[in-house]
Formats: sequence, structure tokens, C-alpha cells
Amino acid sequence: MGLALLDLYRVTAEARWLETAERLAAGLRELEDLEHGGFWATDDPSMPTFAGRRKPLAANAMAARFLYELGVYTKDTNAAQRAERALRVISAPEILRPEGRLVGELALALEWMTAGAVEISLLGDPAAAETRALRSAAISTYEPRKVLHYESTERYPDPGHPVLYVCSDEVCSSPVADPARVAEVVAGFAHNRAE
Repeated sequence: MGLALLDLYRVTAEARWLETAERLAAGLRELEDLEHGGFWATDDPSMPTFAGRRKPLAANAMAARFLYELGVYTKDTNAAQRAERALRVISAPEILRPEGRLVGELALALEWMTAGAVEISLLGDPAAAETRALRSAAISTYEPRKVLHYESTERYPDPGHPVLYVCSDEVCSSPVADPARVAEVVAGFAHNRAE
């Protein structure tokens, strides 16, 4: 659900989806093992199960990916730390061995956290035609680790017209004003991050 909320926010730019995702992340605290990391399947430690209280691999991997991506949007480093702790707990060999082929969600979460997000930040009036054209180009550009949002001029220099930046946690592209260049810049940026 959290990943779906972030997808809705990326596509619509409506703050309500990001706010709902933040509330969901806060609610995850009820399931979080604050001592060791990871998330329990239930918030009731007395609930009987065949194997005892569990931290399901796929659910923890999805929760980690959700928290990491949310942290990129909100600039909350604590969310990324919670995600990393969850992945460390479920990545132990004794946990992975019996899972066999059921580690797809873990692989996706590990890719997000090791390769990093490809953050696309838009600057400009959301109602302006030039900003809408840049946003449309960014939405239609394929990049599985894409995070797309509007950004203030407090973080980036204001060139006086709509632009977007493609960033990692380490470096940003030059400002892009031409929608026809968005896919090329994202592809080159993602390629460089993967090396």
C-alpha cells in the first residue's frame, strides 16, 4: 500500500498521497522491532503461530523499499536507516536459505538501497505549460528507481524558467529545460549510477 501511495504521488503530485504515505510509515512503528530491526507480522506478541512470531521476508523487503523511497521524497534519513535495519535482519543466510526463489522483493529492495534512487526534481509553476511538458516527459521516461516531485528553489538555483534536475544522493545533473532531453539525461544518469 505504501509503495502504491508513493506511485500515486509521483504521477499526480498531489500532497495528500505523500501525507498518507507518511502516516502509514508512522503506523509501521507498531510492527517494528525497535531493538533488532525489521517488522513483525502482527503487533500482538501473544498471538499463537506455528513457528512463533515472524518477520516475513517479502513483507519486510516491501516495507524497506517503501521507507527508503519515502525517505528520498521527504529527505528523512531516519526512514532509510529503518529500511536498512529491516533488510539486515531478513538477509541472514539462515533466513534466506529456506525461502528459495521467494526473494524477489528482497532483490528489488537491495537494488533500491545499493544503487540509490534516481531523483527527478521539477522547478517551476506546476500550472505552466513548460513545467507540465517537463513533468510529462519525466513521467513517461522509464526508470524503475525514479522518484519524481516538485522542489523549491531553496534546494536548487532558480534559473527563472521551468527546469528539472536529475540527482542521486551524491550528485545532480545540470538543469534540463528541454522535455526532449529528459529521457536521455535520466538514462545516462541511471547508467552512471549502476557502474
